[in-house]
Order: sequence, then structure tokens, then C-alpha cells
Amino acid sequence: MNKAMRNGHYTLGVLLGLRTPFYLSILKGVQAAAEGCEVSLCVEAPAQFDATLQASLVNTLLASKIDALIVAPCDGQVLVEPLYRAHKAGVPVITVDAFLGDGDYNNGPVTFPLAYIGSDNRQGGRIAGELLIKAIGGSGKVCIQSLQPGVSATDLREAGCQEVLATAGTAIDLLGINFDGGSIPRSKEQMLATLEQHPDLAGVVGTGGDYSSRGVAQAVTEAGKKGSVKIVRFDASEQAEEEIRGGVADVIIAQRPFVMGRIACEYALKALQGQPEELAKHVDTGFLIIDRHNIDTPESQAAIYRA
Repeated sequence: MNKAMRNGHYTLGVLLGLRTPFYLSILKGVQAAAEGCEVSLCVEAPAQFDATLQASLVNTLLASKIDALIVAPCDGQVLVEPLYRAHKAGVPVITVDAFLGDGDYNNGPVTFPLAYIGSDNRQGGRIAGELLIKAIGGSGKVCIQSLQPGVSATDLREAGCQEVLATAGTAIDLLGINFDGGSIPRSKEQMLATLEQHPDLAGVVGTGGDYSSRGVAQAVTEAGKKGSVKIVRFDASEQAEEEIRGGVADVIIAQRPFVMGRIACEYALKALQGQPEELAKHVDTGFLIIDRHNIDTPESQAAIYRA
């Protein structure tokens, strides 16, 4: 037990994927739960969505003598070893938004994290597939724009989406998945190339949140395809709200990052206070579907990630 714990004051490390509205909403949830408690926060994020950069920041946080670590991992495998070192050093680890290994912290290959706080992303992918089929009228060419292999959240969204699209048989022609690595310019470039090769493209699912979806929206607009190419995208950023209002995107599948951060902080404090038996290994924070019909409701407005 370190000095901070003996004094009843805790220092929580928060390791984000990037400093974007989505991840900053997670941080706001942590801050809200920490308010009024004897808690200090050490916050880090890589300059790029890069697991190697993120892994090095684990050492930076451990050097700050943190008592617990809340992390949104950029990769479900690369982060295992550095986070296991944190665990072995007596620092409880809680993952948010994405998980380590296969996410089964009870019986899977990675069991040391206290909990995964986040969405059921395979189900989110299924929802995206269903919404895309509906948006394009049941048939046509479609594609998926995503981050990179190895990110559990987007891996599962891709799998869930493909699972549903396959049920449509030959009515849906899935052209494939473009991986943009979290680069909006690359996403735009890939989508422009797809549109040039397939001018009859009917729809796109952006599984990588703002990174993938913003580039898609830019490309569709630049190609003069706004309205004819249906876009189903994840994450309710202010940019996504603009895309819905401007008729570029059709549906937003919103997560609840603020809730993720709040619950993660509550879990960290319970663990540090000796109450780990109360903690579930997975807390599903769910999704909210937003379109032009409900964008102005209080629930939808509350779900938008404000910078």
C-alpha cells in the first residue's frame, strides 16, 4: 500500500486513445465521479492512435505513483504486457470502450483487468448492418470504413455488421473493409477511390467513429453523392450532429462515453477501498440510435459528445 492510499487520497491514471471529443467525454465522466472525493487524476493520451505510443505512456503513469489505471486501449494485444506489469505492481486496471484479449475477463486468455466498461460492440455492428440495409432499401453495394485490425471495438463492429449483411444474401454486395488507421485524410482518400471504382455505391458503415466517418462524409460530399450514398456511423460527435442536420449522414449509433468514465472511476475507488466483490467483469453501457427525426430530443442532445 503506497503513501497516497495510506493518507486516504488516491491518484487515478487515465490513459485515453486520443484527445478527441469521444475520449474527452470518458474523461469528463471520470472527473464527475471523482468530484468531491480525495482523488487526483493523471491523464495521458498518445499524439496518434497508436498502441506502441500508448504502451509507453503506461510507464509514464506508473512513474507518477498512480493507485489505479483506467485505460481505453488502442489494441487488445499490444497493451496486454504493459498493463499486466501495472497489475503486477499492484495497480488495478480497468478498461473502457475496448478490452484486452477476447474480453472474457473471467475465463479468457486475459483475466487480470478488474472490468471492461463499454458497449457490446458486436451487437452495435449488428445494429449498424440492420440500419444500413433499411437505409439503402434492402439491396445494393456497400462497404465498411474502419480503423485497423486489433482494436476490439471496431473488430467486433465489423464482425457484427458482416454477420447481418450476410443474411441478405446476394441482395447486398459487400465490397470489403477499408482500414484508415484513424486518419481522416486517409479515410477520405479511400472512400473517394471506392466511389470512383463503384459509382453505384449505395451505403457505408463507419465503424471507426469520427476518424473513419468524417473522411467518408467529406468524400461523399466532394463526389456529389450526398443523399444517394447512405452513411451509418458510430459516435455522436458534434461533427456527426452537423452531418445529420446537413443530410450527409443518415444514422448515428451513439455510445455513452461519459457513463463509461463515471462507472470506471466508481469501480476504481471501490477496488481501492477493498470492495472488489461488488464489481461485475463487464458493464454494458449500450447504444442510442440518432437520426434526423430525434436529433433534437433531450436524450439525443445529452448523448452528443461536446468538446
